[in-house]
Amino acid sequence: MTAMVRIYVDFNDSCSDDWEAYWNLSIDDQSLKSQAQLDKLGLKEGDNVILYQDGNDLEVIARLAWRYVDILDDTALVAVADPETYRRFPNRYSDTGA
Repeated sequence: MTAMVRIYVDFNDSCSDDWEAYWNLSIDDQSLKSQAQLDKLGLKEGDNVILYQDGNDLEVIARLAWRYVDILDDTALVAVADPETYRRFPNRYSDTGA
């Protein structure tokens, strides 16, 4: 079984439509807009990835999909979250060292 790729996202910076939340994915501040970019990462549409945020205290499994993204006025690769897989780790990293 291959391990899922972990991708950093800012969970406060999501896009959404009427039925699901998703995040536009980018590398070096460039949105992923081509299959060639995806091929270099060894990923394909439909793959599952793990999204995580600063502090590594929250993660969710998401499916890669091509979508029209309003803010980009273009089609780009997004990660569509599976809400059943949200996991919080409240004590993983604490300021008190606990």
